[in-house]
Order: sequence, then C-alpha cells, then structure tokens
Amino acid sequence: MIGNPPYIRWKNLNKGLKNELDTDILWKNNFNRLCDYLYIFILKSIHLLKDDGELIFITPEYWFKNLHSQNLRNLIINDCYIDEIYYLNEVDIFKSVKSSFVIFKIIKKKIKPKIKLFKIKDNFNKISIIENIFLNIDQHFNFFEIDQFKLNKKWLLFKKNLIDECDQLEGSCVKFDKERELFSSNEPNTLEKISTIANGLVSGFDKAFICDDKLYSKLNKIEKKYLVSIVKSKHLIKYKFLDTQKYILLNNAKVKNFKKEFPNFYDHFEPFKSKLLKRYDYKNGINYWDWSFLRSYKIQKTNQKKICIPCKLRIKNYEDINFSLVDENNLLTQDVTSIFINKEIKEDIRYILGFLNSSVVKKWIFVNNNNRGNVLEFSEEPLKNIPIKLIDWKNNSENKIYNKIIHHVDKNLKDYDVKNSKAIDLLVNDLLNIKKD
Repeated sequence: MIGNPPYIRWKNLNKGLKNELDTDILWKNNFNRLCDYLYIFILKSIHLLKDDGELIFITPEYWFKNLHSQNLRNLIINDCYIDEIYYLNEVDIFKSVKSSFVIFKIIKKKIKPKIKLFKIKDNFNKISIIENIFLNIDQHFNFFEIDQFKLNKKWLLFKKNLIDECDQLEGSCVKFDKERELFSSNEPNTLEKISTIANGLVSGFDKAFICDDKLYSKLNKIEKKYLVSIVKSKHLIKYKFLDTQKYILLNNAKVKNFKKEFPNFYDHFEPFKSKLLKRYDYKNGINYWDWSFLRSYKIQKTNQKKICIPCKLRIKNYEDINFSLVDENNLLTQDVTSIFINKEIKEDIRYILGFLNSSVVKKWIFVNNNNRGNVLEFSEEPLKNIPIKLIDWKNNSENKIYNKIIHHVDKNLKDYDVKNSKAIDLLVNDLLNIKKD
C-alpha cells in the first residue's frame, strides 16, 4: 500500500466524519478525540496488509513523538517492523501544508532488523524541485541505521550515541536522597517536580497595551501606577534579558468612569477599541481596556526570580536553545514560558539555570521536544519532563561542583563568555558521571 493520508485534527473534522469514527471499532478501541484522522488510515492499512505486506506513507512527523499516538506506535511495533524512514524536515512538499514530513516503509512481519534512516541534509536547497531529491540520495540525505523503536517510547530519529547520552542523563537524575522523600526512587527528578511552569499573560492585542515614551510623557500620577514592566521573547538572550517594555495593565483597577479617571488611557485606547472588542476574552467578561487572560499573574507577582525561554524557538541545532534569568520586577507575556523553582528546593536558581543551559540537557531537549521541523515548543508539557540533577548535600564532591557551576553562571549573568559555558558543560558532565570520548 502506498498513500498520502489526510492530516486532520478531530476538531477540524466535519460532522459526518466524526460520526463515522464514533461508530468505528478500531477507532473506539485505540484512539480518542485528541488523535489525528491520519491514525485510523495507518491502523486500517496495517490490518489490511497480508504477512510480509508493505505500507509506504508520507505524513507529518508529529505522531512519531506525541503522547496521543503512543497506542498507534505500540500497535505497529507489535505487528510490524519499520524498514525505512526518510526524514524531510521542513522541505516544502505541499504548498497548503507546513510541517515536518517523513516517508516511512512498514513491513508486516515480526522481526527486528535495523531501521534504515535517511535524514535530509541541513544544507539542502529548499528551492530544489521536490521530485528530484530522490534521484541522488547521497547528495541530499545523510544515511545511518538505528534500532527498532521500543514500546511506550517516542520514535526518535537520531544516532544511537546521542540517544544513549540522553538516557544516561535520565539515569543520573534518579532520586537518591532519603531525607527529601519527595520523589519516586525509580524515576528521574524532572523540572515538573521541582518547579511551577507558567505561560505568560495574554493581552489579546499587544499593540494596544504598549506604553511608548510619547504616551508616557502625557500620563498623570494615577495612570502611571497602572504601568507594568514586561519582558518579551525578543528581550531574552543567553542567560539573561536585555531590555523591558512598559505596558498598560488595568485589569485590577476599579473603574467607574474610564474617560474621566484615565483620560490619557481613554484617548490611547480609542483607535484600538473595535479590534479590542473582537478579542477572545476566555469568558471573563472583560472591559475593552483589560487584558484577555491574566493566567499565571498570581505567581508572576510574587517576589521570585524566574527562568524563562521563548514559548517557540526556531533553531539550527541544540546550541541555539537558551534559558534566561529574569528578575522579580518583570511580568511576562504569552510568547514567554517561565519556570519558578519551588521553595522547598535547596538548590539555587542559578544552579538550575546553569544545568538547563548545559550541552547535555540541551541535547536531551532537542531530541525529545515535540518539534515541528526546526521549531521547538516550550510550553509546560515539553518542559516538565526535562531531567534535573539534585545535589547530594552530604557528598563533598557534588557540593564543590555545585558551587563552581554557580560561580560560572554568575560570570555569564554579568558578561556572557563561551568559556564559562564550556566550563559549566564539563562540571555538569562530572556531576552526572558522563564520560566523553
């Protein structure tokens, strides 16, 4: 069988197709309404194959990794083996669909040979005609072999040594400290277990809430009290942030007569009023001068520093992943995800910052993120499973490494230097007992 199944989320299916799936035994037994329409095409095709039959499909890559397709991946592993995969990254195959694509060949036979993996080269000319990329495989693809995928695991398209390094990181972050009694002893400590991960505030229309110098010069004393300092993704650099922007935040103001009480704000918002009224307000019944959704506002207003990263990040390789420290006085908008370390955690936030910025952790993120091509997503879901090494405070060696990591982080916070980052990499590897060739 050779095919290009439709890629449609449940919410975008028409009523007839939804009704059909609701009565389909295969769908009901294996999938749910968070699954994609293409899953049933793959599964039904496998059911129709005879022994030794071949299935060749072109699809987006995302079902190789996401949680809701795990059952489908397990069914494939139980009945078949994957013979070949062509990873096409973000090559423009279909004008109407932007995604990271794969072509895969599955054979219905219970043997476990190596998977032949062909990954499009980074320097591939995207202007090239797609029909011609397979005429010279060596020119356009890197080839290597990987083991068959395992049950309940993501299908990761990377060389074994990189996967092994990520597994070693997880193994080195398993709980050891009996005094903590915080976590399971057979699973790694993760970012979710030591922190609160929060998405930024949603204005619904950023342009209307920015207070530039011209507007600021007009404001009265009362109006100035309702300005906040915002850090956006464009302000984040390696380890720290460069700048902030003043924004208007009136959600907590008890306004009786907007024009009279806030005359300069009234004049400012008037040109934006029609667009502001059309925003999605998350059923909060907000005024047009309010932000749409103050999610995470409570924790953002606490006197805590936070580690931040853009919620979406286009990268070339793992080295482009960077976490930044933002101080207590700044709020964050929806294009930034923030990490607040729990109060019971003894480790300093600077240690966590250095650990997250280490090469081995960034490799783990690069491998395990549910990315779309070269765009990584950093919402709570992909961040929460990052393995974190907590310190054995009774171990003098770990204490010394911990202090050295903070020392180099402090240097990078003052003036970033790649030498400090390399020193942190070596220290984290020592802490994790990861030996490099």
